Amino acid sequence: MKKSFTWGKVALQKNSTNEFLINNIRLQFNSKNDVLAFKLVSPEEDMDEAAINRVVGKTSEITLLPALPDLPLVLKPKTNLSILPATIFKFYVYLPVTFQIYTGTVKSENKIYEQAIENLSSTWFGEPNEGELCYALYTSFDTEINNEKKGNEFVICPIEITNNSKETLEVKRLAVRGVHLNIYANNELMISNKVKIEYNGFETLSDIQFAKSATTSIPNLKQIATARIPETHTVLKRSFQLIRHITQY
Repeated sequence: MKKSFTWGKVALQKNSTNEFLINNIRLQFNSKNDVLAFKLVSPEEDMDEAAINRVVGKTSEITLLPALPDLPLVLKPKTNLSILPATIFKFYVYLPVTFQIYTGTVKSENKIYEQAIENLSSTWFGEPNEGELCYALYTSFDTEINNEKKGNEFVICPIEITNNSKETLEVKRLAVRGVHLNIYANNELMISNKVKIEYNGFETLSDIQFAKSATTSIPNLKQIATARIPETHTVLKRSFQLIRHITQY
């Protein structure tokens, strides 16, 4: 029987089946004789034919947590976007969620499974000899949060771009490094801490800052997941790519 789903700890009853629905993925657990067995089933699959994963060891509970993808995301806006010099643009994007399963305390050695809810294609960001492997994502850059993106499927990411250069910034592809972001949630949505990017010209690296906490404009937010790689200082990274440097996507 499927249960209403919330992130966090889940008590396991021995010799019984626990089933949850994470968006469109069915997750089934069974604990017996110190063996935890679980299946993940997409809408196209049948539960009886799904592969079984087994973990040996005593456990009375698991923890289900959201995470952001393990590689940077290269965002391509759905509409053309230009930012004039000496201009600040604030907007929201929607990053697909990966879910993680832990036994016992939430730490790396207790993670038994990780699954992306949405399959993302790979792309290359930067020069052929100096770039990095990323995931590609088309998304809207909304000045207000889209209510359809609330829930457990996406993490809403507030972004602020400041164009400090003397040229108009045409945003063709924007790299967002979700590995440095925490996840906060209330009963309606999930949101990350804000990313601030200062564009100083194409030949210069951007200054990137990650806010230390969630926005205060949304009530009752609690942190439910920590960044894969916490970052507390300003970092210098290339965040934009001009069309002449694109070989694909």
